[in-house]
Parts: sequence; structure tokens; C-alpha cells
Amino acid sequence: MRTAVLPALLSALLPTILYAQAIQRCESADRTITYSNDECPPGTKTVKALPPAAQPSPEARDAAAARLKRETDQAAAFENQRRQQQIQAAQDDAVQRAADCSYLAAEINTTRRMRNMLTNRPYYSIDDRDRMDEHAARLVAEYERVCGR
Repeated sequence: MRTAVLPALLSALLPTILYAQAIQRCESADRTITYSNDECPPGTKTVKALPPAAQPSPEARDAAAARLKRETDQAAAFENQRRQQQIQAAQDDAVQRAADCSYLAAEINTTRRMRNMLTNRPYYSIDDRDRMDEHAARLVAEYERVCGR
């Protein structure tokens, strides 16, 4: 990031340092206004000359460079913090997913055991067995969706 900022800063400051000239405001007879950094074009007259902007002092340039470095370091610190938060969020998601998978697996096993117990009773309803099978199928589908197995 620092290598990209330095050329941009130099390219922004270099033209002002090398080409610091007065800008002429030129007006023609029909009141058309043009601006030029050279002499006014023929048929126009100088209305106002704007002097070049004062160059910053060495102290101001040093202060700007120090602020640039400070802000660049701050941006890098924010980026590192964002990456750490993303890593932590991914780890938290993995832990939650593992807990969900464990819960669903236990629920599936419990439902299957209950179905087996139901069919071993002397009097059971086929509708009860079918409801247990549907419930187990929903749990298995949820397990496959969440856990990917």
C-alpha cells in the first residue's frame, strides 16, 4: 500500500512545484471569459492575474508526510483487525455448525430408538409409526443440509 501512495503523492505535488505560474483571466470584447497559464489569446485582455499558490514550507511538507504515514499505518491496523474479525467469525461458525450437527445426530438416533420401541409394543398404530418415519426423514434432510453428509 505504501508503494502505491508515494507515487500518487509525488505525481500530485510535482506539477505544482515545477509549473508554478500565474493564471491569467482573459476577457474578450463580447465578455467571454477564458483562463490561461500563458499570455492571453489574441483579441482578449487580461482582467485579473492569479498568482501561483505559495509552496508549502519544509515543516508543512514534513508534517504532511508524517500524517500520511500515520494514516497509512492506521489503515493497515484497521485492515488487520477486520481480517482477525473475519477469522474469528469463521471459527465461531464452525463451532456452531459442529454443535448443530451433533445435536441433529443425537435427535436422529433418539427418534430411531423411539420408533423401534414403538414397534415392539403389542398395540401400536401404523399412523404413529409413519409419523415417526416422517419426523426421522425431516431430521435426516436437515442434517444433510446443515452438515453436508
